[in-house]
Amino acid sequence: MSLMIKEVTGMNWRAVAALQVTEAQQSYIESNAFSLAESKYEYNGSSVCLYDGIMLVGYAMYGWHCEESDSIWVERFMIDAGFQGRGYARQFFPLLLDYMHQRFHYEKVLISIHPDNMQGQRLAQSLGFRVTGETDDVSTFTGQVMELLVEHPDREPNWQPLRLLLGSLRSR
Repeated sequence: MSLMIKEVTGMNWRAVAALQVTEAQQSYIESNAFSLAESKYEYNGSSVCLYDGIMLVGYAMYGWHCEESDSIWVERFMIDAGFQGRGYARQFFPLLLDYMHQRFHYEKVLISIHPDNMQGQRLAQSLGFRVTGETDDVSTFTGQVMELLVEHPDREPNWQPLRLLLGSLRSR
């Protein structure tokens, strides 16, 4: 797998809007078309595509960064129905956290999961999220708020590959 996160652009937004969750999951999450409009016009959220190589497999929307609580929301996160069950959600979520950390400083990630979405709750818990006891009723769907406390060590550039390259050049 060659997993990448890319911005939604004028070139790929229609493909993102066409992604679908399973029929059973549709009552748990807003459509991607609605989410794209929300991120475009409310200016708090950013939409990204989840790719495996050249294959678009999912979508996420993040934002609503709050400096006071040092938090950020992952408002939407979905894997297309045709790609579910292959481990993409578990592999993409840490990449999304890194991607967001390049743009914002945060120590807490918040998500809202529909109370009937047991599969989503299990996935979130396996990723380290815990239920806060709060309810999110700001959006179209009411959900239970879950949080993930994240420690981001100060990231020093990793010069190891350069050292290896320079070392191999010197040894010739």
